[in-house]
Amino acid sequence: MQIGDVLKRVMQLVRTHHVRIESNFTNLVMGIVVLEGLGRQLDPNLDIFQTALPILRHAHSDYREQARTYVPRLPNVVFQRRC
Repeated sequence: MQIGDVLKRVMQLVRTHHVRIESNFTNLVMGIVVLEGLGRQLDPNLDIFQTALPILRHAHSDYREQARTYVPRLPNVVFQRRC
């Protein structure tokens, strides 16, 4: 799977359906597309998604651990149901 092609299709759908997205997301998508293109010039068999998957999994687990440390510190009011 070429993640750049998937992201290009997402951006086409965004334009077609006039969906507003944050500029940071657009910059991220364009950066990934450029990186994948450059990587494929260096190695035509490059699968950037497979290459990045272990890094993304590690980052996700770090994020979950950080969230676990902050959630107990929130006041109980946050978790109370409003009527």
